[in-house]
Amino acid sequence: MNVLQNLVEFYNQQPVDGTYREVAGRMLQNLPEMADLTVYEIADLTSSSRTTIWRMVQKMGYESFKDFHHALQGAVRNYPYYNRVLVRAEDSEDSDPIRAAADMLRGAADILESQITPERVNELAEQMHMAEKIRFYLPFHLFGAYSLQQNLAMAGKDTAFLCLFTEMMKDAKTLGNDSIAILCPIDHAETQDMRPVFRELREREAEIWLAGGKRSMYRKYADRVILDMDVDPFGATYAFESLLLAVSKTFRSRYLDR
Repeated sequence: MNVLQNLVEFYNQQPVDGTYREVAGRMLQNLPEMADLTVYEIADLTSSSRTTIWRMVQKMGYESFKDFHHALQGAVRNYPYYNRVLVRAEDSEDSDPIRAAADMLRGAADILESQITPERVNELAEQMHMAEKIRFYLPFHLFGAYSLQQNLAMAGKDTAFLCLFTEMMKDAKTLGNDSIAILCPIDHAETQDMRPVFRELREREAEIWLAGGKRSMYRKYADRVILDMDVDPFGATYAFESLLLAVSKTFRSRYLDR
């Protein structure tokens, strides 16, 4: 998960009258300024204390303010990359955003129709049923992953959904040859080198399932490429979520609905 998604989600999860919600809200309202401020200046701008800021970033999963601030600087200064669902700036003013969105969805549908069959979905569900631990290491939250994780938990599987790099690294050390790790690192391509996570998974002999493009630097680590996605990030995300939903439905029907 990139830092902006993390900050928005943290804000939405806080009580409406909570201190952390107030601080996160003010940060979101002043994002361009946040990238160049010190912890003292951010505390002053948000009418809080540096201790509150430190505690907040730790609650968000960062080990230090420095880690959080470094990620925030990159996100603010490269915002067009972080928010790629929007129509690109180089597109003409006359471009139709609805048509562009429809084209993205058609690209996702083409991926699914050309690569995914009922037999393949059944096979993925069966392998998950045979595994003890299933992990989702994703840079974004997806309903499809939550749906599948819920069904896996109902079947007694040890399952977790991790978005932060540091959490992935710690969790990867707990896996073994009875584990499946599902990764779709499209959002990390230019923001976080995920190779240490992949290497740790390989060392632990966990099964690595990758959704990504043919030119992905992570492809060599994968035991299985579950989806080839050489399309725009939005279309790739839609295709990946659709696959997870299909596997979730199949897993439930085969192993829970009896």
